[in-house]
Amino acid sequence: IAMVGDTLLLASAASDLYRCVLPSREVSPVRIVRSPYPEVMPEPDVPVATDGDVLLDTGGQVHWVVSDGDAMFAAAGTDGLYMLDAASGAIIAHEPCAGITQHVWLGRGLIYTSHGTGGMIAWERNGAVLRRVGAWHHEASIRQLMIPDAPHLGIAVVGGGAFITLDLSDPVAPRQVADHRVRGLVYARLLADRLVGDRY
Repeated sequence: IAMVGDTLLLASAASDLYRCVLPSREVSPVRIVRSPYPEVMPEPDVPVATDGDVLLDTGGQVHWVVSDGDAMFAAAGTDGLYMLDAASGAIIAHEPCAGITQHVWLGRGLIYTSHGTGGMIAWERNGAVLRRVGAWHHEASIRQLMIPDAPHLGIAVVGGGAFITLDLSDPVAPRQVADHRVRGLVYARLLADRLVGDRY
């Protein structure tokens, strides 16, 4: 930008140079409009933790955690599935898994986990022991699950943009019954934590 007398010169990479002739008359001062909002918004009143400790330090990354009140189950990325004591945080069990453990869901007395290209696994807990009791695989990555108590169906977010409906009449042997594909990407954490009216 440059001024030459009453001419304003504007350089542009797209069209080289603009020349604008400015009015020779005196320009009235610009009226500054004051906003009713403060220039600096106040900080929100958010509780700040003043103390804490690390419950789980893994070689992966904790993507999700749920609790049944007695134990916590952590989807720990490349480090698999952890079961921790809900009160003390002590590790009760650790199961290495193929793929990246991204999501964990408690339903129908089982623990369901999604492992990206490693599929979906159903686990049974017996005290301090986790036992693999079922699995389901898809050609695409399985990222998130919702396994409601009723009806006997589950939903999996699969690949870049698909919802897969699973028949869970046999909870340890999921079977694909339908799929709904959407345009674009279905981002992780898109599913809700329950169905509404057993339908939505």
